[in-house]
Amino acid sequence: MADLHTQVLVEVRKCADQSISIDAFREWFVPLSLDIEQSGQPDAIELVHHIDGILAEASSAHWSDEDLRQEMADIFYDHRKSHDEILQGDSTRY
Repeated sequence: MADLHTQVLVEVRKCADQSISIDAFREWFVPLSLDIEQSGQPDAIELVHHIDGILAEASSAHWSDEDLRQEMADIFYDHRKSHDEILQGDSTRY
């Protein structure tokens, strides 16, 4: 099974660095978020729930695109750092 956590982080980074639009990110993200529980991947589930909350807050509080992109950049950095630390601790991956 594909590592959804990594896939989500890749798309979050694309949104944060404006490689894709926020609308394109949402179009990709919403169907994924509806079925995320079925993935059985706790790290991906946690990340998707976090992003779901951010998108809901951004919508209800009328955040600017720049504010949302900054939040996406923060999510990417925080989760990538955790992901990298896990990989560095797993010598079988290198």
